[in-house]
Amino acid sequence: MRHLKRTKRLVVASLLLACTAAAQPARAPAEYADATRTVIVDAAPLWESPPSLEFTRVTAIVPRPNGSFVVLDGRRNQLHVISETGAVLASVGRRGAGPGEYQALSSAALLAGDTLAAFDPGARRISILAPDGTFIRSFALTPPFEGGGSPTRFAGLLTGEILVGYSEIQTMMPQPDAAYFGQRFFAYNTVGALRSPTGFTLPNAEHFVQAVPPSRGGVAYWNLAFGRVMTVRADSATLWVGDGTTMAVERRAVTGAVLQTLRVARAPVPVNAEDRARHREQAVAGSTGEQRLVMERMAAEMPYPQHKPTYRRFELDDAGILWLEVYPARAGDAPPWLRVDTRRVSPVLAVQFPAAFRPLAFRGGRVYGSWRDADDVETVRVYRAPG
Repeated sequence: MRHLKRTKRLVVASLLLACTAAAQPARAPAEYADATRTVIVDAAPLWESPPSLEFTRVTAIVPRPNGSFVVLDGRRNQLHVISETGAVLASVGRRGAGPGEYQALSSAALLAGDTLAAFDPGARRISILAPDGTFIRSFALTPPFEGGGSPTRFAGLLTGEILVGYSEIQTMMPQPDAAYFGQRFFAYNTVGALRSPTGFTLPNAEHFVQAVPPSRGGVAYWNLAFGRVMTVRADSATLWVGDGTTMAVERRAVTGAVLQTLRVARAPVPVNAEDRARHREQAVAGSTGEQRLVMERMAAEMPYPQHKPTYRRFELDDAGILWLEVYPARAGDAPPWLRVDTRRVSPVLAVQFPAAFRPLAFRGGRVYGSWRDADDVETVRVYRAPG
C-alpha cells in the first residue's frame, strides 16, 4: 500500500445515547483529526476464487468470525461456503420455488450460531440455513400493513431479530421533479413471527416519474440519476441507516429510535456535463426499437440533481469501523472510500481500492468483494483492509 498526502478536513459529530432507546443528554460534538493521507490498495489479494468456482453476479458476501465466508450468486441463485483457508466447502441453491431454491437471492445475514438468513425478494421470503448452507426452514414476507408492496431491504442481527422493509406504494402522474419513495420496516424472529405489529418508516430511493406510451403502461418509474438510495446495515444488535442526503449515518434501535448520529464534514461532488453524458450513454446502451425510444426520452428528460449524494453506500465491520463509498471527482474513476473509526481510536483515512474491485463486506481486517477482469469475468477477491 502507498500513502499519499491529503489535506481535506473531516469532522465527525457523534450524539451518543444510552443503550436503551430512552434519550440521555447528548455528548458534545467530537472532531476527528484531519485525514492527511490516502491509502492505495495495490498489493496482491490474500485470496482469489479458483477458475472452477464460476460466478454470474455476486450480490453479497457474508464473512464469519472464524475466517470462513459465504458468497451469494444472485443470478444463479446459489450460495458458496468458503473455509478460512479458501477451500470451497459447499455450493447450494438453484432457481426454483421449493425449499432451498430461490427466485432472486440478493443478500444474507449472519445470525447466532453461524446460521444464515437468506433474503429472496423475488420469492418474497426468507430462508434460514445451517452454517453449511443446508436449508432449515423459510417464511413468507407479506406486508403487515395495508397498501404495502414488495420487500425492499433486509438486515439480520445476532440477537435473533430480522428486519425487513416493504415499499410504500405510490401512484402518481408524470412530474418534472424526482419523488422519494418510502419503506416501512418490521422486525421478525427466526420463525417469521412479527415482533411488533407496528413498524417504522425510512426513505427508500428517489425515482423519476415519466410518461411513456400507453402500450407500456402510460407511466414509468425510473431510478433518478445520482439519486439518493437508503443503505441499511446491522451490527450485533442495532441498525445503521443513511441515504447520502448529508454525510451522516444514524444508528437505530430495532424500534426505529435514533441512538447515535455520525457526521463527516465533506462537500458533495457536483454533477457535471460529463456525468450527464455518461448516464445518457449507459441508459440507451443495448436497447433497440420502441425500448430505445423510451430510454432516449428518459435520458433527455431526466431531472439531474446539481450534486451527487454525499456517499453511495456504506458498510460496517466487526471492529467499529464505518466504510463510506463516496463519489469520485471525475466520471469513470474508481470511487474512493472513507474509513471512519467510530471508536475514535485512529484518524479518518481515504482509501482507494483497485478500479475493477467492488468491496462488499469488511471483517477481521479484511475486505471481501468481486473483481471483473478485462473479459468481464467475475471472481471473488479478499484483500487486507488498510488501517
